[in-house]
Amino acid sequence: MNTVKKKHPIRRFIVIIFGSLVGCTVFGVSVLLKQGYDIYSEKVSQLPIESAFGTIMRSDDYVGFDQLPSDYVNAVTSVEDHRFFYRRGIDLIAIGKAMLENVTSGTIVRGGSTITQQVAKNIYFDMSQVFSRKTAEIFFVNDMESKFDKETIFSIYVSIINFGDGYFGIKDAALGYLNKPVEELTLCESALLAGLPQSPTNYQLSNHSEATYNRYLQVLAAMVEYDHITQQQYDYCRINVPGGVK
Repeated sequence: MNTVKKKHPIRRFIVIIFGSLVGCTVFGVSVLLKQGYDIYSEKVSQLPIESAFGTIMRSDDYVGFDQLPSDYVNAVTSVEDHRFFYRRGIDLIAIGKAMLENVTSGTIVRGGSTITQQVAKNIYFDMSQVFSRKTAEIFFVNDMESKFDKETIFSIYVSIINFGDGYFGIKDAALGYLNKPVEELTLCESALLAGLPQSPTNYQLSNHSEATYNRYLQVLAAMVEYDHITQQQYDYCRINVPGGVK
C-alpha cells in the first residue's frame, strides 16, 4: 500500500516564510532600482554628465590629476575609497556593510559611497540621504566610469568638494588654509586636507579642535594600513601638525 509522506508543518511554514521574504526582497529591490533609474534619467536629461564635467574642468578651481601630489591622492583614497583605482562600478563590499548597518538602525547612517558616487552626489543632489537616491547613484557610476577615466573623476571630486570655512575644492583649500599651491603640499599637509571633506563643519581648521586632529591621525593611519607611508612617516606627521591644529 502506497502512502503519501506529508511535510512537517513547521518545515512547511519555514519554507513559506522564507519564500515570502525572498519575494518581498526582490520586489523591494526592483522598486528601488526603478525609482533610482527614473531619478538618474531625469537628472541627466536636465544636465548631461559631459556638460557637468566640462563646466567644472573649464573653471579656475579645477585641478588636473597631474597637478596633484601623489601623497594627497594616496591620502584621499586611503580614507575615502581605497579600491577606487582598481575597481569599476560600485563597491559591493562597502555597500554590503553599509546596508547591514542601515537595516539594523532603520535609517541611513552609513553610505558606503565610492568617490564616483560622491561626485554624482555633489553635482546632482543635496546632502539628504534617501534609498532611492542611493540607487540612482548606481546608474551615475556606470555612466561616469564609461565616459571618463578614474584620474579625471578623481580630479573632478577634489575640485568641487567642501573643505569647510567657505573653501570649495583642493586649490581653494590649499591656498586658503596653507597659503600655497596644491603642487607644493607636503605629506602632512596632504593628510590634513584629505580628512576635512568627510565633515567640513566639524573638521574645518578654524575650529582647531581635537576632532580635527583625530581625523588627521585617522588619515595617516589609513595611509599606513594601505602601505602608502611608513610608521616613521606617521610618527613624524603626528608630531609636526600643519595648519595650526593642536
